[in-house]
Amino acid sequence: MITNPVVTPTPPVEEPVITPNITAPEWKSGFPRIDAITQTGCKYFVAQNKTGAVYYMIVPYNSIQPTAEQIKAQLNYDSVSIVKSGIKKINTPHYEYTTSFSELKAGTEYTIYSFGETSDGIAMKTIHSVTFTTMQPAPQSWSVDKEPVVDSAMITTTSIRINCAITIPGTIYAVILPVESPSPDSSQVQQGKDSYGIDLSADCVKEYRITSDFNCNIYKSIEFTQLQPGTSYSIYLTASNTNEQCIEPVLKYIVSTAEPVITPLEWKPDFPKVDTITQTGFKYFVAQNKTGTVYFMVVPHESTPPTIEQLKAQMNYDSVTIVKCGIKEINTVNYNYTTTMSKLTANTSYDVYAIGESREGVLMGSINKVTVTTAP
Repeated sequence: MITNPVVTPTPPVEEPVITPNITAPEWKSGFPRIDAITQTGCKYFVAQNKTGAVYYMIVPYNSIQPTAEQIKAQLNYDSVSIVKSGIKKINTPHYEYTTSFSELKAGTEYTIYSFGETSDGIAMKTIHSVTFTTMQPAPQSWSVDKEPVVDSAMITTTSIRINCAITIPGTIYAVILPVESPSPDSSQVQQGKDSYGIDLSADCVKEYRITSDFNCNIYKSIEFTQLQPGTSYSIYLTASNTNEQCIEPVLKYIVSTAEPVITPLEWKPDFPKVDTITQTGFKYFVAQNKTGTVYFMVVPHESTPPTIEQLKAQMNYDSVTIVKCGIKEINTVNYNYTTTMSKLTANTSYDVYAIGESREGVLMGSINKVTVTTAP
């Protein structure tokens, strides 16, 4: 009898598992760190042990902490508005990379969140955070050798200018009000309101922002326009530092716009005049120094002179029958406008009365009279 041999299965040979040398990056000791904190910024230093990138984000202190995905997206998240964000490429392991932050608010607390990632996309296991406070700004003040002053040479019938200079970056605020108005405080001037807290119109509020030391202690002009001629106003002035702390007290200036220079309405020299006299008519010439209207009237010689109202009415008056009358529009200053009078009686004397009026309705001071006799 033949017995089959017992075959014992040979266990499979297990291949050794090779674990790839993939590890998350780590911060260099002492990093990230912050230095050179000023009123408006700081320097942020990062360094990690592998090439790749560092993603960072600045948010207001006590904001909800972002996730790695939110930091990487570089977008506002939840109810948090990002102050600054960015990506720093890490091309050299352990090398210190610097980012300078600016335009932050003075005396304010912020938190920077960041994490590193390798070139292969392996991220650090935790998010790093560091909190810092920008320096408190110095109080704002007016420049000692350039105190606010009304620029009298630039006062016109419709505008007023004030020159002023501040000592550190900040904002100059000014409002203009009727002279009899109660005085607003610095907060109201800063917000463009009157003393009752009512918002002023845009042309009554001025704001001049100075962002660098280079522009400090240099006169800046605050100008109000579209004002009424010959009118007094109260101008209130203050300035703040970058933390919006205003100078106290508010400065007040009472300034008047210039009186308008009114050029009287007058005839051009030697006008009105007549020429080209015939038996039945003549030519009548008028010219004045402003655009407007000339009213004229021809009546028999030695008739009762018309009043201004009668001349403008262009109708018979009292016992006088008008021979000719008319209105001449004056569209060009000092231009000779001609009216031809016709159908008159030969060898007859007539009086021509005229008065000019400007576009604004201002009349000449008196009526002009020219006497003319037609040819025989």
